[in-house]
Amino acid sequence: MARQIQIRRALPEDAPAIAVVLYESFVDYKALYTEEGFAATTPCKEQIEFRMREGPVWLASCDGTIVGTVSAVARGKVLYIRGMAVLPAARGSGAGSAP
Repeated sequence: MARQIQIRRALPEDAPAIAVVLYESFVDYKALYTEEGFAATTPCKEQIEFRMREGPVWLASCDGTIVGTVSAVARGKVLYIRGMAVLPAARGSGAGSAP
């Protein structure tokens, strides 16, 4: 039986788990980033909470565990994807394409 992916809007209390997902998703590629670039790609809990005030953040969970996240911010008439990540262990699970 396939595991069900749930998508929901993130809450401020989800910020620490989202920070972990972002870090774990990109740490294998850290050497490809500048220090500043990696920090921008893997924001801390406080930065994620700030982003939540600027625009929507969603998360994907499976069996109650957060496995992915995406955030966006509107700039005029344009919506920018700020960050998107799926834990390495959850890649291929459909978390990035779940409705």
